Amino acid sequence: MGADASVAGTLTVEQDCSLNSDLYVTGTLYANDISCNGTFEINGSLTIPEDLTVGGTTQLDTVAMSTLTTTSDESVSGNLSVGANADISSNTTINGDLTVNGSIYGYEQLNTEMEINYVQLTRNSSTASGIITLQKNTGDTTDYSVFPSIYYGYSGSSGTNNAVNTSSTCGQIVISSRTNTTYNWNISKGTGDNVNIYMVFLVVYNLGSDYPSSY
Repeated sequence: MGADASVAGTLTVEQDCSLNSDLYVTGTLYANDISCNGTFEINGSLTIPEDLTVGGTTQLDTVAMSTLTTTSDESVSGNLSVGANADISSNTTINGDLTVNGSIYGYEQLNTEMEINYVQLTRNSSTASGIITLQKNTGDTTDYSVFPSIYYGYSGSSGTNNAVNTSSTCGQIVISSRTNTTYNWNISKGTGDNVNIYMVFLVVYNLGSDYPSSY
């Protein structure tokens, strides 16, 4: 056909259709499958309501998306700007400088168990000590650290002194003789100060050799 062809109604082609020049569609193009062996160029918007699979290289000037999930390596040769949170579930390697304008928070995930022991100390002697029995050592281990402290918010009965108003400073709490069932504590303080305080011991199991036995 050497001239133009105009079809005012529906055109149905049962077999293959070969076009040696351009195809212009002023309305909507519906197709079950589209196969393109050359360049596929879209000058306007492209909406894909389902999955997009690309087997080769994709070059995009600007990408805006709500969720991006990648199952392989991603290479970004330019700047990467993330306007919200970025969660990275594996290691991150940075070959250049890292500039942080805000705060850095680090969290160490440990396979640990914990328990809290406490002792009410009411005595006048200059040296106080005792033995605490572990309650939660399910692994029957001596791999644990003890973090002692004094509860400063407690005030005892009239005539006794708490950790703040005692006549002499309560000294450092020392932890010793750790076994898989008990550990010892010792605190130095003034004679005759009649303290009435609570000592709290946080026991954390399975911290490993990087941590001392007590603080």
